Amino acid sequence: MAVEIRLLGADLVNTATTTVLYTVPPTVAGAVVYNVRMVNTGGAQTNVNLFFKPNAGAQVSILDKDKLIPSNNILVVKPNLTMAPSDKIELVTTGTPSIEWVVCGVEKL
Repeated sequence: MAVEIRLLGADLVNTATTTVLYTVPPTVAGAVVYNVRMVNTGGAQTNVNLFFKPNAGAQVSILDKDKLIPSNNILVVKPNLTMAPSDKIELVTTGTPSIEWVVCGVEKL
């Protein structure tokens, strides 16, 4: 089976919510997430929580609780997380966030 290095997801979060950053597609054998980059582009500091959520399981924290990202700063998380099909990476934000994020890794085809 081939391994493909790729951008697994990228977007902007601007509401206090739970956002799915990446879900392993059911069409691949699995994935490894090497890093999650979050940039606070807003004018105020923002607290974030980052979770691994196995398929049909409960969230597991992969970052310090309520990690603070100061205004106009970046946070890089390197979980080196092995994931199975339908597993997810979720971001929980509070307040009025303005977080641009990128998830990078590989998928096993």
